[in-house]
Amino acid sequence: MAIYIGGTGGAGGGKRTCRFVVGTSTAGWTTKDCDYLCDGVSDEIEFNAAIKAMPLYGGEIVVLDGTYNITAAITVDKSYITLMGNGNNTVLKRMFGSDYYAGVIIVSENHCVVRDFQIHGNKQSYGVSYNAGISSNYNTIIQNNWIHDCAGDGVVSAGSSYQRVIGNRIVNCGMHGITQSGTDSFVNGNFINGCGDYGINITSSFERAIVSNNTVQSCQNAGIYFSGWESIVINNVCQDNIGDGIYGSGVTMAVISSNVCYKNKAKTAAYSSGNGISFKGNNSYVTIIGNTCRQNGTTSSVNGNGSGIFLGGNSAYITVSGNTCADHASTSSTNVSGIYAYGLSGSTINGNNCYNNMNGITLEASKSTTISGNSCFSSTEKGIYVVGNTFGCTITGNTVMRGNGITNSYTATQYTIYMGNIAGSSTQGRGNVVVGNCILGKNYTDAGESNTFANNKYS
Repeated sequence: MAIYIGGTGGAGGGKRTCRFVVGTSTAGWTTKDCDYLCDGVSDEIEFNAAIKAMPLYGGEIVVLDGTYNITAAITVDKSYITLMGNGNNTVLKRMFGSDYYAGVIIVSENHCVVRDFQIHGNKQSYGVSYNAGISSNYNTIIQNNWIHDCAGDGVVSAGSSYQRVIGNRIVNCGMHGITQSGTDSFVNGNFINGCGDYGINITSSFERAIVSNNTVQSCQNAGIYFSGWESIVINNVCQDNIGDGIYGSGVTMAVISSNVCYKNKAKTAAYSSGNGISFKGNNSYVTIIGNTCRQNGTTSSVNGNGSGIFLGGNSAYITVSGNTCADHASTSSTNVSGIYAYGLSGSTINGNNCYNNMNGITLEASKSTTISGNSCFSSTEKGIYVVGNTFGCTITGNTVMRGNGITNSYTATQYTIYMGNIAGSSTQGRGNVVVGNCILGKNYTDAGESNTFANNKYS
């Protein structure tokens, strides 16, 4: 509970600490405590009156604890306004539906702050997906709110720039936890759980997003989805989502670093879903570095149909370096891997640690790509697998082994480095160079065409 003494307009007679105070009689507040007293009926009227009475260049409105029934949007339509609650005990409950994307709070002007509220989306009564928690405009800070049970997004900023979404808890929303489109936004330190689509949705028109230090769990699509230019996705935890942990599409010049993607689940038995980190479509100049991906891809009926890192489509100049990808071991015929790359060109897969996967690293239908300095241990089928019309690639300086690295650690269908074709396909790994690798327990297998092998250490 916050106690404010002072000012005019019914808030007492001492020193004023904010421009206006809003309270509700349903929580025991009186006109002696606040400038605008709500009564539990259409409480947005008092909020909007306080906003209207603010000076041209804004100020602070403090909302005391209590439950406020909101029957139309609270509209922040002046710049430089801070609207601040008293934490989870200041509850704004949706009591209206929308036929357009609208939050319980709509910020339509610039340089505003919304913080320290509980937003109750009341989706049991207002179940249309337009019904968001908070929707905002240019250069808004949305911080330390608990937003839950919205039928739509928890936080949505459409076509806006310089958004800051920081330290919010967003739970059980029907659509995305957070949606951002525009430029130069910062999504940091949020906890998102149980949303009906992406946990964090950075849309295709976006440029220069930083998504950092978020935890995204149990959402019904990817934990983090992003597209666009020059984004950084760093230090996030994506766990138990029904889809990829982190999913990028149409991405240019991005860094994906130091994330943990664990036990994200495939929607279907297809190997292209339920990956730890996934890039599909046309991507370029992406660096994936220092991430940990483990045990992704499980479904209720199929175990292990997602890879640690999946690169699909026609992507170029991708760097995959220093990642740990473990425990993606399929029980079906689906080809999953610690790192699975399809359609790469001019790319590098370097210094990764892949263990206990079906295949350590798979390179398919790719060209002019280097696989170097990786450790592939204890794969259930192949350590490094190069197939499907892959040509002009170099595989060098890798260490590949199963078990104790002796001959009886392998069955007839288990391999160290395998150059060949996919079952049922005539396309082959061809014209590649395999040089200077350390291969323990079983020599390389060349079922491809015109590949060159030199100076590989086999023991």
